Amino acid sequence: MIHGVAFLQDALRAKRSQEASERAWRQKELEEGRKKVELYEMLKKSRSDQIRQKQRFLAVQGTKERQEFERVLKAQKQQMEKDKKEEEDRRRGRTDYAMTLREQIREREMKHIEERAAYFEEANRLKEEARQRRNRLEQVKRKKLEELRSVGLPEKYCRDIERRLEVAPT
Repeated sequence: MIHGVAFLQDALRAKRSQEASERAWRQKELEEGRKKVELYEMLKKSRSDQIRQKQRFLAVQGTKERQEFERVLKAQKQQMEKDKKEEEDRRRGRTDYAMTLREQIREREMKHIEERAAYFEEANRLKEEARQRRNRLEQVKRKKLEELRSVGLPEKYCRDIERRLEVAPT
């Protein structure tokens, strides 16, 4: 029986050894499972952190882009207002220039009309002076002829003088 006890003890030792190795294996499996869960949780947390960081980055990027868009839009509006003002100034300048030009043309025309009127007035004045001079000369001629007749100059000579005075240019 000793032999049977040794066999049982060997079997018991083998069974205990097998149970110990199964426990070690289960412990190892549990440890690996826990490590996998920890790794999975760590990856999940890391992924979650990446997503939050990306969302923050996108939010910041969106804010920057919106600010840049607003800055560009403001600059464009300012440029458009500046261009509009410059165009208005140019238009006003052209209008003022055209008005000044028209006023100068009107002034020249008025001056020309006044000069022309003055020229005609001068011509009329000169004609009137010439007519008055002719009338005075005629009166002087008639008076002299009357004086010659009154002093007794024969009529024959008086008519001859009269004829010569009519033919002579005044």
